[in-house]
Amino acid sequence: MKRSFFIPPIIVKVGLISLLLGTIAPTAIAQISRPQVQAVTVRIDRPREPGKAAAGGSGVLVKQEGDRYSVLTNCHVIKGIPGTYTLWINGNDRYAVSVPDPGRLCQGRVDLAVLTFTSTQDYSIASLRSEPNIDVLVNEGTPITAAGFPNSYDGIRTRPDLIFDPRGGSILQPNKTDPEGYELVHSITTLDGMSGGPVFDVAGKLIAINGRTLRSNTGRAESYYYAAIPIHYYTNWSPPPVATDNAEIFCDMSGAEPMTVRELGRDKFAIIIWRSEFWSRIGFTPEIRCHMVSNVLNNLREERGKFKVVIGTTTNGENAICAIDATRQVALRGVCETLIFTVEPTENIVRVYQEFIEILTTTTTIRLIL
Repeated sequence: MKRSFFIPPIIVKVGLISLLLGTIAPTAIAQISRPQVQAVTVRIDRPREPGKAAAGGSGVLVKQEGDRYSVLTNCHVIKGIPGTYTLWINGNDRYAVSVPDPGRLCQGRVDLAVLTFTSTQDYSIASLRSEPNIDVLVNEGTPITAAGFPNSYDGIRTRPDLIFDPRGGSILQPNKTDPEGYELVHSITTLDGMSGGPVFDVAGKLIAINGRTLRSNTGRAESYYYAAIPIHYYTNWSPPPVATDNAEIFCDMSGAEPMTVRELGRDKFAIIIWRSEFWSRIGFTPEIRCHMVSNVLNNLREERGKFKVVIGTTTNGENAICAIDATRQVALRGVCETLIFTVEPTENIVRVYQEFIEILTTTTTIRLIL
């Protein structure tokens, strides 16, 4: 294929525009099914930005260490947007991840980032195929397939289901000079919101991370092609270590009721029991709240030094317990920076706040029942 095929390219991040459908016929691909792809592909919802429609990106589960999972995505999915992200795992499981400093989670030059969450659930991990360079990894015409979660265009938070076509497409030619690592050029249509999604080979191995569109204008017609970052950029990178102390906070689903648990060595202490169905009417069941709040607390614990103050306040018309940056406490004047959990209208916010502070700062056996 002639190199002039991509000249002059106009490079566009997938997460920023909607794309036209490609015209290259898909190639048959086997050994990977939609349920397998669904199990490892993650929907990432960004914090809602004022005046903007809901948006996000995609990711893929690439690592598990005990109860901690790593999700690989593009840096541009999170860059410049601090706040609480929502990760949707295996379609229905939802986790809140606090990201006060998105740039710290990025690789640097290459457009990759890693988000982490904790869970006692057993999730599938993508099988990685890593080679030392792109020449070994792929050849022009090699069949591949890809997946991801497109954004909604109706201005609401709901996003469409996973896009995955088992017929796939094919690799076009390497783009070895791209400064952000987008070396694998392919024919599979990648829509807005699918940035950070996986690219698989015929054996179902993860070979790259999607994230860019190449628009070619030869003067006669405009064509769209797509680019991904080979997975060896991840396997050769050591993401920044997660700061930890001796305690872990997680959602324990082993009992009759979901509980947020603090684990210290071999000892486990239930700090919140999730019982109320009050918020289930809007989709926040006790199980979902347990996972979301446990992950927020664990992330805040790991980011100590950034969030110092826990406050009781009102946000979106609801009483809430929030965390804020101690250096901005006066300027914020009670504005919620990181939501920990909301409090039912019939609950005494002062009592809940006082008990929660005691749980965080002492060895009390008090348990909040929410």
